[in-house]
Amino acid sequence: MAKIVQTAPEVQLTSGSEVQFSGGQVRPSEDVVSGAIKKQSQAILNTGKVLTKLDDEINDAESKMLYNELHGEIQNVVTNYSNLKGAEAVKITNQDTGATAYDDSNSQIEKILKDKSTKSRNGMVKFMLENMALTTIKDAQDKMLKHSLTEQNKYNLTETETKRDTHKINAQINYKSFAVPGGPFQTQFNAGLNMIDEIAVLKGWNTDPNAVGPNGKKLGVSSQYLNALNEYMIEVAEDVIDKFKEDEDAQGSKNFLEFL
Repeated sequence: MAKIVQTAPEVQLTSGSEVQFSGGQVRPSEDVVSGAIKKQSQAILNTGKVLTKLDDEINDAESKMLYNELHGEIQNVVTNYSNLKGAEAVKITNQDTGATAYDDSNSQIEKILKDKSTKSRNGMVKFMLENMALTTIKDAQDKMLKHSLTEQNKYNLTETETKRDTHKINAQINYKSFAVPGGPFQTQFNAGLNMIDEIAVLKGWNTDPNAVGPNGKKLGVSSQYLNALNEYMIEVAEDVIDKFKEDEDAQGSKNFLEFL
């Protein structure tokens, strides 16, 4: 059978005194909620920074990928146009609008940029792509413009030389009318001389005996221009004289020499 053991209190109370309680040590409660919120906020902030960095890297990678595609396609356009020579490089491809092969190439470049921009995942990628594309497009257009001007000059030169030769042949054919003012010979002969003047302009030859250079001195007529005139007249003269010889017309040959 269990025994109930009573223990006497250690502090003796005097009869009639108040009961006294000994208090324990009171500790202030910790604010664990605010700390957890701060940690969670910092974690969210850190995650946001990571996601932003990843998004920036993705934007950068995508914009560079699209740019590389754009750059390659634009270079193909430039190469294709540069392979066009003479009339092919300057010909009109659309009679209604007057567009040329050069204009068509520029339109292709515009379409390439539009297509790549449309593929951009967001506005930032589009902005980065178009910013990188500016230099490539300008360089491409400069190259094509230079080629266009060069081929235009070559085309004009070829056409003008062809016209000169045509006028020369027509003058030789009409040799018997050489003495007639405004006749077939003189009309064709002078037209050929005018073509030589145009050739001189295209080739940058000076035809003005009074032209002055940067140093204030007269430039003088270009020797190339004088040689071209001389060659033209000799070719016509020799052919006409040969024709008079074939006709056994010594007087006609003499009159022609005096005319020259």
